[in-house]
Amino acid sequence: MIDRNGLSCKVTVLPYGVEIVVPPQTNLAEAIRKTGLPFMAPCGEKGTCGKCKVLVLSGKDTILPPSSEEIAVLNGLELKGYRLACRVHLRIGHVKVAIQQETLLNSDQYQLQNSFLDLTLKPEPQIIKIPCTLPVVSGDQGEGYRDRLSQLLQCLNHKGNRGSKFNLQALKQIGKLFPVDEHVITLVSRSHNAIIAIEEGDTGQEVLGLGIDLGTTKIALYLIDLLTGSLLSSASTVNPQIQYGEDLMTRLSYCLASQENIVYLQKAVFNAINSLISRVCDKAGRKQEHIYDLSVVGNPCMIELFLGITPQSLAFAPFLPVDCHSRTIEVSGFEISLFVNSSAEVYVLPAIGGFVGADNVAAQLSTGFHRQVSKGAWLLMDIGTNTEIVLKTPHVWLACSCASGSAFEGMHIKHGQKAVIGAINKVLINDVTYEVVYQTIGGEKPCGICGTGLIDTLAELLRIGIIEPTGRFKKGIISKRLRSNPESGTEFVLCWQEETEIEQDVVISEKDIYELLQAKAAIRTGCEMLLKVAGVNINEIEELVIAGAFGEYLDAINAIRIGLLPKVPIDRIRIVGNAAGRGAVMVLVAQSYSRLAEEIALQTTHYNLSRDDNFMSEYSRYMFLNT
Repeated sequence: MIDRNGLSCKVTVLPYGVEIVVPPQTNLAEAIRKTGLPFMAPCGEKGTCGKCKVLVLSGKDTILPPSSEEIAVLNGLELKGYRLACRVHLRIGHVKVAIQQETLLNSDQYQLQNSFLDLTLKPEPQIIKIPCTLPVVSGDQGEGYRDRLSQLLQCLNHKGNRGSKFNLQALKQIGKLFPVDEHVITLVSRSHNAIIAIEEGDTGQEVLGLGIDLGTTKIALYLIDLLTGSLLSSASTVNPQIQYGEDLMTRLSYCLASQENIVYLQKAVFNAINSLISRVCDKAGRKQEHIYDLSVVGNPCMIELFLGITPQSLAFAPFLPVDCHSRTIEVSGFEISLFVNSSAEVYVLPAIGGFVGADNVAAQLSTGFHRQVSKGAWLLMDIGTNTEIVLKTPHVWLACSCASGSAFEGMHIKHGQKAVIGAINKVLINDVTYEVVYQTIGGEKPCGICGTGLIDTLAELLRIGIIEPTGRFKKGIISKRLRSNPESGTEFVLCWQEETEIEQDVVISEKDIYELLQAKAAIRTGCEMLLKVAGVNINEIEELVIAGAFGEYLDAINAIRIGLLPKVPIDRIRIVGNAAGRGAVMVLVAQSYSRLAEEIALQTTHYNLSRDDNFMSEYSRYMFLNT
C-alpha cells in the first residue's frame, strides 16, 4: 500500500517471515497486525505497558529516535535496539523487526465448565420445521417450476400453515428445488408466520441455537438443541479485542480515535465467534446452517462493539449505554457476519445502566435474583475485568460496576496467566519451611499462575506471616524463596525453573501484589458502598452468590482472608460459575425468559460509584490485605 504521492514503507516481521507495505506515518503495531499476526498492545497504544517491544534488526533510519517517555518504559533496552511498536511511526524505506511469542495474542482455550448447564427447562422453540415430500413433476421447465410452487403451498396447507408467506431468503432457495424426481425437503417457519428457509432432506430434528457470552477478556459459546433444551457442545477463547486494549476504558479510547477502529474491533470479535461456531458444530456433528436463534450477553461496551455502534456515550460521564430502555434488541442474520443461517435472529439482552449490562441481567435471571426477597439481603458478585455487583432487599434492588481491571486475569502480573492448561490455580505454603505445594490446570508443568492461584498465594503469604497488610514482604525473613528484584521489589518463588514449562522461576513480586490490591480494592469498595447506600449490615446477608468463570475455582475462605469478599459465613456463599452464559441459554430455550430479562433490567436501579464523594476514601480503606 502506498500513499497518494507514491511513497511507502516495507515492514518485514521475523521470525514469521511476513511482509507488508504501508503508507508512511503508519504505526508499527498497526502494520504488524495488518500482516495477520495478532500483535498485542494492551494499553491501547499509549506506550505505558511495555508489552509491545520489538527488536529493530535493520532500517533504523526508517523510524524516528525514541522519545523520553518511550526510553523510560524501555528502561535501557533501547540501547540494545528494542522499541515499543505502538510508539513507532514509519518513514519511507524498509524496516526489519523481530517479535517475541509473548507479544502475540494467545488464543488457547480457557477452562470452561458446563456443569451449570444442567437446566430443567421447558423448551419453547420459535422455529417450526415442516418436512414435505415433493412428487415427480412433468412438463417443460417453466411448468415444472410452477408445479413445485403449487406443491409447496399444498404441503403447507396440509400441515396447517395456510396463508404462510415466503421471505426473500426462502424464495431464493425455491429455484434449487427444480429436480423433477421425487425428493424430501423441509420448510422452516418462525412461529408459523413465514417460511424463512428451505432445507434439503428431512431436517425436522435439526433446530439449533447459540448462547454467546461476550466477556471483556473471554468469549464463551454454547450450542443448544432448541427442541430439547440440551447442551450439545461448548467452547471458549480469549477475546481478541484485548490486543487493542485490555480494559474497557482503553478499548473505548481506541474506538473513539477513528471509525475504522470500531470496524477492527467488531471484525475481531466476529472472527473469534465464527471460529468458535465452527468448533462447537464440528464437536457436535451438526451444521452451521441449522442455527436459527442466537442470544448474546455482555457488558454495554462489548455489546455496542458487537453491533458496530460507536460507544461514545459510554466514554464520558454519566456513562450511558445506547441500549438503556430495558428492551431486548433483535438483529437479523442478514445484518451480522456470523456463520449461521442467514435467516437467523439474534437476541441481545437489555442493559441496566452504565457498565452494568446484559451479562448482569442474564446472571440475575439464572441465579433467581428476580424472585421476591422476603427478608434480609442477597448479594450477587460477577467477578471479572468489569465486575458487576447486585444487592437486593425487600425494599431496594441496586447494581453497580467496578473497574477491577484484568490483574486477576493475569495481566500486569509478571507470571500472570489466564485459566489455561498449565496455569497454577491452587497454592499451599508450609508455615515453617515456606515450601510450596501447588496444583495446575490439567496437571501439566506450570506456565504461570492464574487468578485463583494468585488469591491463594496472597492468602497463604498473609496466613504464614511473611507479608504485611500493605503487600510488602516483612524484613528479616530468611528463605531461599525470598529475593530482591530492583525492578519489582522483593519477590517470592512459587516454583523453580526446572519444574516449569517456561524454563524460568515462577514468582510473585511486591509490584504484582500492588496490582492485585488495586483490583481487590475496587471490587470490595463496590460491594461495601452498595451495602451502605441500602443501609444493610453484612450480618443481614442471607446469601452471597459468586458468579463468573473465575469464581468457579475460587477458594472462598482465601478470598475472605485477603478482603476480596465481605466476611460472610461460608455456608451462605454460593458459587455458580458462568451465570451469564447460563442466562443466555435460558433466553434461547424459552422466550418467556426474554420477557423476564426485560423486567429485571427495568426494575434494577443502576448506582454510579464515580458520583459518590466517598468512593476514594472507601477505595483507600480496602487497599490492604486484611480489610
